[in-house]
Order: sequence, then structure tokens, then C-alpha cells
Amino acid sequence: MYSHKPHTIFFLILLLGAIIFALPVFAQDNQVKIYNPQLQINIPGRAFQELQTGGYQVIDDEGGRKVLYISWIALYIGGIYQFAIFAGAIVAVALIMAGGFIWLTSAGNPTAIGKAKEYIVSALVGLVLILFAFAILNTISPYLVQLKPVRVPLPKDVILVSNCDDLKEEAKTKGVDVTITPSTGVCGTKGRIEVNGDPGTFVLSSDECFYMACTGSLTGKACFIDENGIGSCNACEDITQEMLKNAGKSTGSEGCNEYRRKPQGTRQYFCVMNYDFYNECQELSIDCGNPRYDGCINYEGNVAGTNFEGFKFICESDPCKFFPTGKCIAREQYLGLSLTCRDS
Repeated sequence: MYSHKPHTIFFLILLLGAIIFALPVFAQDNQVKIYNPQLQINIPGRAFQELQTGGYQVIDDEGGRKVLYISWIALYIGGIYQFAIFAGAIVAVALIMAGGFIWLTSAGNPTAIGKAKEYIVSALVGLVLILFAFAILNTISPYLVQLKPVRVPLPKDVILVSNCDDLKEEAKTKGVDVTITPSTGVCGTKGRIEVNGDPGTFVLSSDECFYMACTGSLTGKACFIDENGIGSCNACEDITQEMLKNAGKSTGSEGCNEYRRKPQGTRQYFCVMNYDFYNECQELSIDCGNPRYDGCINYEGNVAGTNFEGFKFICESDPCKFFPTGKCIAREQYLGLSLTCRDS
């Protein structure tokens, strides 16, 4: 026999979608932005004034964690329940009246009288269930009739920990007080991190960091931390794909570029993977000052010591912001004799 259940479930899903009003919370820059829900289906007799003020609160729970306290969902479900009781009572009374009318007009017909009795008895049973529904549900579980507001823990912003010196600056800008022991160090020195006080909505990805400074005769080189946590200062060209893999880094240009030199004036340096030469990293540079043209074409002929993979990495990441309103696309033409970077 054909069942209507799939259609019923589909209709209920659509109805639920119509009742979903707004996505209330967006966390950005340690702030919670809240939108008031907009009811698509109003319940007669209920104004829901609470929704005009949002029906949300950001509070601290027992553990000191910030949670979003959403009260309007329980209010809306309670409104549906009250309306259902009122509507059910009206239907029950209407069925009793219909049963009485059938009985009065039955002219002694046993079938009609039986049908009228069925209407009246069913309506009375339904009316009793409606009137005592609260007591029944409260007996089963008080939480069925005393709905609690929804409590949604707010996500924490993760501060990624790797470089001790960078961590100090990032934590300072985000208002998180940290102490790193020791307070200074050179490439490979491990620091132990302690958070002082309440970090708010931030959490550190680790309680350890590494100092990455290459000093003295090693100035200008990049600090590389291997799989054993041992640091060494290397030029970009000294880093191999195997070293990146062992250190848990990306084995492409993204991994190499973590060890690029700092900019000098308008010239930026990049460390990219050179797949044409023993899968080693290669240093490329580009002068972002005084562009000759408008758009991505400025990267053509302006990237010194390039290979296509490195050229593509720089072109499509657009570090000089030659084309800030779109995306640069790199292409290799004439068997690698021509490298182009054009606006998308």
C-alpha cells in the first residue's frame, strides 16, 4: 500500500525551514554580532515582544566560558503549545456540536446515532487530553513543559603558536597577557608559554614556541626547525623537500615560503619550490615599487631568478597588490619560454 509518510516528512521539513528565522551569531575580531530573529510564521494571540529585543544574551557559564543564551526558541515553542491547546479545544467543541447535530437529525437511525456517539466520545477524550496535557507531560518530565533556553558555547579564536617573537606581538594586539620562558633566544631555543589571567575568547594552539632569530654571521638566513625540534639557520636554497616533509610542513612553495627573507624596501623575497632542480627551495624576489603598467602584467619580467612554479606562486598570490579587485592568472607558453601573468 502506498504510504504518504515521505510527503509528510518533506512538508514538515519545508515548514521547519519557513520557521527558521535568522542565523544569530557571528564571531569576528573577538566580538559577537547578533541579529534579531524575524518570524516568518506568527502565532495568533502572541506578540513575542521578547524577540524585539533579540532574545539573546552572552553570559559566562559555571566554568567561566562565554556562552550564547538563546531564550526565544523556548518562548516560540511555548507559544505553539498554547495555540495548539486553544485550537484543539475549538476543534473538540466543534466535533461535539457536529455529533449532537447528527444525533438530533438521525430520526432514530442506529448507524447515524452510533456515528454521532463516536464523534462526541472522541471529542470528549481529546478535550480531556488537551486540558490535562500539561499535567501529563509534567509527570513524564518537567523539562517537557518548562523548556530551558538554549545555551551555545561561543567558539574561541585560536592563536597559532610557532614563533615566540611573533606570538608576543600577536598576543599583545589581542589583549592576551603571556609570559615566555626564557624571554629571549636564538634559532631553536624553545620557549615555555604561560597565560596570565583570563585570555577571554582566545586560546593558544600550543604551550611551547621556538625562537627563530638568526644573528651574527647568520643574519639574513631563515631559521629551520627539524622534526626533532633542533633549529638551524639556512638560506632558502639549503632547504629541501625532504626537510620540509620531516618538519611536518607543506612540501610545496607554501612550505618553502615560511622561510623567506624579510622585505628590503620595496623589494620582497620569496622562497618557492623548484621542481626542476632536485626538489629544493629557490629564492625569488620582486620589486613592488614603481609599477610600469596597470594590473598583473607587472609581474612579467619583474620576478628575478624565476621558474614557472615559483612564478605562478607569486603571480597568483599577488603580493604587490597590482590587481586588488580580482585574481592574477599565470600561464606558461611556448614550452616554458614565455611566462605570463594577466588579470582574470
